[in-house]
Amino acid sequence: MDVYPVLKLFVLYSLSEHDVLLLCFQIPRSIGDAYLKKPKFVVDPSFPRFHLPNPIHRPVLRDNPSIYTRELKHDDKFIVFALDGLWNT
Repeated sequence: MDVYPVLKLFVLYSLSEHDVLLLCFQIPRSIGDAYLKKPKFVVDPSFPRFHLPNPIHRPVLRDNPSIYTRELKHDDKFIVFALDGLWNT
């Protein structure tokens, strides 16, 4: 069994001079689509729905995240945190 690391994101948000909100997100670095990451899942008979006609020799998807940072400014009102795996456009 493979164990995949979990990225923890802590967001500290100041509501006022005395009130602070701490949010903790536990985000798997790879959610689903295992058959596009590891060849053994492509040929495994227990995953027939995700069978590819030709085995992959390298990952189609990577499980290391792209991380972008932005310094929060005083007039910022909210943060939108999203993963493309949660919704598709």
